[in-house]
Amino acid sequence: MQVASARFLLKPLLLVLKNSPTKIEHNTSSLVVKELSTIEIIEPVTNVFRRHGQEPLEILRRCPRGKKGFVTRVRLFDLGGDEDQREATDDFFATCEARHLESKSKLATTQRSYVYAVECEAVDDIEALSRTIGVGDLYRKCP
Repeated sequence: MQVASARFLLKPLLLVLKNSPTKIEHNTSSLVVKELSTIEIIEPVTNVFRRHGQEPLEILRRCPRGKKGFVTRVRLFDLGGDEDQREATDDFFATCEARHLESKSKLATTQRSYVYAVECEAVDDIEALSRTIGVGDLYRKCP
């Protein structure tokens, strides 16, 4: 299973396990069996994972210049649009505000897209964003 699709499966799976673990343990539905059989490993999402193995300085070097720094794309996890999504989005904006980072409007046109442009001035800004729980990816290049 690809990492992206595992992200979308994990939250519903955890909710089911929390509410009724027997639904997973004894479920013989072909869809559940198929989905669970494709999971190879569940690993934590780390700062390095969010940066695709790149050093923060390398990300800054590859992003275009903005008014005060370098504009990078930040993709938040899609947690389903409920309370968890709101909390993850609020945490992202709080990180931006605490570091005085300008976060521009969504880059994508769909409502369920959580991709933002953020102008970073220093390596510490990239590191802070990559430590933010709701952040899924930091992109090196921007369109």
